Amino acid sequence: MIKKVLPLAIATAMMSSFAHADVKLFGTINAEVGSVKTNKLESNPTGAYDKYGNSIPSGYTGAVQRYDAKSTSETITDSDLSNSGSANKLGFAISEKLGAGLEGFALMDWEFDTFESTSGTESANFKNREKYVGIKHSLGHIKFGRIQGIYKTSTLGYDKWVGTGLQARTNGGGMSGSEFGHAGYVDNVIELGFKVPAGVGDVRGTFQYIADQKENASALTLLNGSRNVISTTFDDINAQLAYAGASSLALAAPTFSSVSAVRTDGSMQAALQLGSKDFEFSVAGAQLKLKDAANGTELDKLTNWKVGGKYQLGGLYLALQYEKVKTGATMFGYPAAVKFTQGGVTYNPDPIEYLWAGLGYRMGNVEVYGWAGGIMDVKGMVKNPTDALKEDKREVLGYSLGAMYHFSKNMFAYAGYHKTDDKSNDFYDQEVFLGGLRLNF
Repeated sequence: MIKKVLPLAIATAMMSSFAHADVKLFGTINAEVGSVKTNKLESNPTGAYDKYGNSIPSGYTGAVQRYDAKSTSETITDSDLSNSGSANKLGFAISEKLGAGLEGFALMDWEFDTFESTSGTESANFKNREKYVGIKHSLGHIKFGRIQGIYKTSTLGYDKWVGTGLQARTNGGGMSGSEFGHAGYVDNVIELGFKVPAGVGDVRGTFQYIADQKENASALTLLNGSRNVISTTFDDINAQLAYAGASSLALAAPTFSSVSAVRTDGSMQAALQLGSKDFEFSVAGAQLKLKDAANGTELDKLTNWKVGGKYQLGGLYLALQYEKVKTGATMFGYPAAVKFTQGGVTYNPDPIEYLWAGLGYRMGNVEVYGWAGGIMDVKGMVKNPTDALKEDKREVLGYSLGAMYHFSKNMFAYAGYHKTDDKSNDFYDQEVFLGGLRLNF
């Protein structure tokens, strides 16, 4: 009896609280099926490549990582075959008129998977997405909580394949990942924003700041992981030099300041946008500050910035974006550009550069859209002592092409092809043929 009465009591209490506030249920359900071709890692394959794409002679046992040169295809069903961020969500948007032109607002939403349960090794359903509360006016707002970074949201929607297996961000190779790039969510955010009408559209500005001084485990993972990749890079170069009989040219090992816990207070993101219904121009930046949690000493500042725009003319759609990223591209083996010391000299590695463009056309219910982009010009974190070693000239290219059929404003079917091509490391290459359905509500 208690089990039956308790849900009714909770529902009654919720309905009573909703009597004064406007509460809207919203969400997205996405499902895909397709063929995904990738390369698999082996410990000692025959005819393998090293991590820079160079052929490894049989029997070589140096420090160089080895990758199978053969690809494997799988048929997969998922909410997002690219594993770069599903569009699936379920949430509540709440608002309350406060008078004098002010309005209180809040949002809570969760991510879920269309196909998989929470059992075994599968990702748990209803994972946290955004949770925030704030006050707004026609000219600006303030909000607090777990929020998508403005660096991400300012231009992520320029890619019409976002949230599908054809999207450009992260594994797609066309846009950066991480919560200070185009993926994830940022905890402990204070956000301020403004909007001012202009002659050709609205000018919008947003500033986000992290004041919380608690330890940040994911930031420590990023720092240590990037340091490990930098160390491994030196090990691999020296292993190749040894194999070539040039051990005398070996590089000194990099060293790093010792740290056991990291905090990120003082980190910030900002964006300035000018736009109307038919066009938009955006400039955005993000800076991740890494501090020693024990004493507040600043260990590093990783700054990303980008500029982009989109234009709509009838059924024609065009978008462009350029990025410089210091938080890395770990999905392609690029570490964050953290400082290191070698031979008594401190080095600040260069950022990686992304260039991306999207083009589409819609006629009636049918829309054709594609994008191309990637890591176009990467300067290595170290300079090799011989011309034969060129790992600092890597490029990652990605592109997607497909079509959508819009049944209505909120539902469409789609199909397309995606390819990611790392010019010097076949392990990161990927090909995808897929079809999908999406319903927004």
